[in-house]
Amino acid sequence: FRLGYETLFQSLTIFVPHAIWAEKPEPISVVFSEEMYGLNGGISPTILGDLYWNFGYFGITLGMLIIGATVQIIYNSLKKYLDRPSVIFVYAHMFLFFTVLVSAIPGPLNDLVMKTIFFVPIVYWLSV
Repeated sequence: FRLGYETLFQSLTIFVPHAIWAEKPEPISVVFSEEMYGLNGGISPTILGDLYWNFGYFGITLGMLIIGATVQIIYNSLKKYLDRPSVIFVYAHMFLFFTVLVSAIPGPLNDLVMKTIFFVPIVYWLSV
């Protein structure tokens, strides 16, 4: 099992372009398509396939439990304050995050990293 190290590393280095870092590791989707199908390109596994590829059956069980609990907490937390513009903004982007979560873990994790950096100032501005 891969244990998610490459996924985390990819998300933490998402902003570093290959032009600056020539030896930057290949994205996980490229590694997956090469190992599983022998193809060059970026075929992403589903969330279940990615959890299995990284952590086995235990990863599928625990990962889906964590994802389900997180979705419920976020939904219930945001539902209370839908009259605030900042909450509507966050809710709209969290919906997109969970839509992308159907695919492998790196996509939503990269999305979360980018949104944290760019959208925190916007949410702050909307809440002032």
